[in-house]
Amino acid sequence: MNTIEGLLNQYYAGWKNQPDNRVVVEVASVYLEQKHLPESYGFRITSNGLVDNTSGKLVRSFIARNTKTDQIEGEAFDKIEKWAVEYGLKQGKNAISSIWISPPSADRSEDTKFIISTIQKSWWGQARLYNCAFLVRGSPDQAINVANKIISAMNLSLSSFTELDSLRANPFLFKDKIDISEIIRIIESEYARQEAIEIIKQSKVDQVTRQALQLGKDYLRKAKYGQKIGNKSQQFMSSTYEYEPSCPPVFYTETSSASEIMLKDGIKYKFVKKCGGKTWWGGTCNAKIEKFIAKGYKCPHCKNIYQGC
Repeated sequence: MNTIEGLLNQYYAGWKNQPDNRVVVEVASVYLEQKHLPESYGFRITSNGLVDNTSGKLVRSFIARNTKTDQIEGEAFDKIEKWAVEYGLKQGKNAISSIWISPPSADRSEDTKFIISTIQKSWWGQARLYNCAFLVRGSPDQAINVANKIISAMNLSLSSFTELDSLRANPFLFKDKIDISEIIRIIESEYARQEAIEIIKQSKVDQVTRQALQLGKDYLRKAKYGQKIGNKSQQFMSSTYEYEPSCPPVFYTETSSASEIMLKDGIKYKFVKKCGGKTWWGGTCNAKIEKFIAKGYKCPHCKNIYQGC
């Protein structure tokens, strides 16, 4: 049996009584972590805190606080939640980010976990937190090095980290927009040739996440009804292969092509600053758009049709 599928079978015993959509998300998350692939997901920002889109419950209700590491990570989550409510709701800021680094620990994982979270504000006023989480293989010292390089590169008035638990408990919480592509470069300088980083650089995080969610749906149908897992999900589960291009994550600002991606009435819109359509002479249109557009939008300058995400 596929190793990943065997692991999912073990977890499924504890998931059986959960709503189907919750199981699908859990399957996707476990798969992506096992494969060291990045995952994107969002939370609504409310006056009561961060709300899970799948269950409608406060995210803090899912946070385990049993072991010492659990408690320290819970402390970090509390700080991110408080920051998101303060700046996403009370101050109405948009496109500002936090970076959380959880280095290896004996009771949790040999990997370092990164979560980059960005506050988004939709045009109708909904605040949400867009997250990208990924694991990298490496030593505790590398996690410390990344954090201290961030302090230096961003000219932060913080003392250098020396203790792992101090790093785990204290996410970077920014009050103004930063260039997250610089953060990715810092991470890559310590963790070379990590697949998660390559996927982020290629702006394919959302595509990988969608494939993992499809795998979750296929796995659930097999677990509940004995249906065969589809060929694409089998391929995705058993090996790594080339991913189709996807929308650039909102936190990856190297191209500055979009500041938000959102859903309205089931339709995905993207805020586009300028047209990236190709002209008849082989150049790029670059006409100013500066608004949310959906699939089917026609640029009035180059006449290209936006094909959507």
